[in-house]
Amino acid sequence: MTLDSNSSLLGWWLKGLGYLVPESLKKLFSQKKKSIPIEIKNNQLIITWPKKSKGDSQPTNYSLDKESQRIELAKRINKVNHEKYHLCLKITSEKGLRKSLRFPLNAETNLPSIIEFEIDRQTPFSPDQVYHGYQITGRNPSSKTLEVELNVIPRKQVDPQLAILENLEILPDRVELIREDEQEPINVLPKTAEKTSSNSVKYLNIFLILLAFSIFLAIVVLPFVHLNSAINKTQKELNELKKTALEVNHLKTEWQKTLDKQKFINQKIGSRRSVTMIIEELTRILPDDSWLTRLQIKGNTIRLQGESAAATSLIGIIEQSDLFKDARFQSPVTTNISTGNDRFQIIATLSSEDRSQLDVSRRIKP
Repeated sequence: MTLDSNSSLLGWWLKGLGYLVPESLKKLFSQKKKSIPIEIKNNQLIITWPKKSKGDSQPTNYSLDKESQRIELAKRINKVNHEKYHLCLKITSEKGLRKSLRFPLNAETNLPSIIEFEIDRQTPFSPDQVYHGYQITGRNPSSKTLEVELNVIPRKQVDPQLAILENLEILPDRVELIREDEQEPINVLPKTAEKTSSNSVKYLNIFLILLAFSIFLAIVVLPFVHLNSAINKTQKELNELKKTALEVNHLKTEWQKTLDKQKFINQKIGSRRSVTMIIEELTRILPDDSWLTRLQIKGNTIRLQGESAAATSLIGIIEQSDLFKDARFQSPVTTNISTGNDRFQIIATLSSEDRSQLDVSRRIKP
């Protein structure tokens, strides 16, 4: 193996051991950056600078329309010690979403991918539509559960503000929802490597090297076995969740198909009822010396063809019905030489668009 490959292997090994170091020790060897909050309201930039003396820090407003204030802001930003402070864009809570989630305890090893899957299930957004961050708020060994708080902010709420800051050459390394409680804020921007002072890194590396030599033989294989088992178990649970989601979608599809079929049947029943009512009405109103040879119904239009002893009287008879209106001859009345009766073709309009809802008792007179 070459020197470069040995260095890469050692770096990978030390990074893995870093996850085993208790948070208390990490805090001991690293310096936690302080936050410089930034808010954008009413075309103004509001920055709460670190206080130089005792007392509360006072926010400073910078108008984005005034060049002099933009210049003053640029000078102040350039003086920020990024080793001690990080720039944090604050977003009002109503523009984001907080959710408390519960997972199996062994899901912690694969939590980032699980969180992305849960965004689709627990929020009205997809992972590519939001910035999101999370933090573990509790572990319950007795119930083997993990409590997690998820913060989600739509990109359309954050990106315009980031664009404003980028135009001012301000690049925040954190975006957080404003919260009233005393809980640690959650950064929803993609994770970036935090810088620590050179001395802190040196001491931490020494500690990790000593830790690596002392426990190497005991844990060289076991962590990978446990990790693989936890991943497989979590993947199985994810597959079950996906299977359940597919089944629910299938049931929704089948239900919609059933509703569509029922609607189609109801429409057919209504149409047949309408035809029956029209035939009953014509039978009732036409004189005994008149009969039909053809009946055509198309939409709200009805065409009657037949013979009558007195065809000219049929227009008035049909007009008296509540079911028909605008009755008229479609062609001139002719005489059937063999019977002596009038041949007629009459066209009329149905008086109701929804024929299935007509009041039958109103049309049938005693």
